Amino acid sequence: MFDTFEKDIVLSNLPPLTPDSIILEVGVGTGRFSIAVAQKNYNIIASDYSPAMLKIIKSKIDKELSEKITILRQDTSNLSFKDDSFDYVYCLRVTVNLDTQVNVEQCIREMVRVCKHEGVICFDIVNPISLAFFGGRRETIMIPMKKMKKIISDIPDTVISRSFGGRILSQTVFEKSPKSFLPFIDSVDKFLSGLFPALCVRNYYVITKK
Repeated sequence: MFDTFEKDIVLSNLPPLTPDSIILEVGVGTGRFSIAVAQKNYNIIASDYSPAMLKIIKSKIDKELSEKITILRQDTSNLSFKDDSFDYVYCLRVTVNLDTQVNVEQCIREMVRVCKHEGVICFDIVNPISLAFFGGRRETIMIPMKKMKKIISDIPDTVISRSFGGRILSQTVFEKSPKSFLPFIDSVDKFLSGLFPALCVRNYYVITKK
């Protein structure tokens, strides 16, 4: 369910397809998003710092997709691309692993830098005040929605087009529930997430470069 939810986020923000359209994924991991984008006939650069992750995605793409996907090793805080290079830049399931808030901010600034004017940048942040983390283990890099919006507002040439939350209930609720109940629980979760995005496990941001 969550895989479908996140793929919908990535795909719903794709720009109109043209021969010159080019997309960048920052932190490709095992490639599930890049493969979905390439299957929509877009050219995409799939970047990651981990050679192990790059090896995995190389093993997953066939000859047809390899013509659409370019795999490169990149540092999220120091991308090698020129300014204004991409129509769409996205980064999901990555920022929580960037060790410090400074690294997260630099990653976002780099994505804005390499995105074309009027292009879109999409990323997620794990939220420390999520109900799902109440009394439980907290991951390293978490930034609440209010603070994240302030960080974005301080980056030149950016406008938040949309911000929203995903998964207000803990993963345990889904794991422990009978399979037949999952569609109902998913519907309840989506409803509550829409009402209280600042309490969700992950917050998603779609920003436009002016």
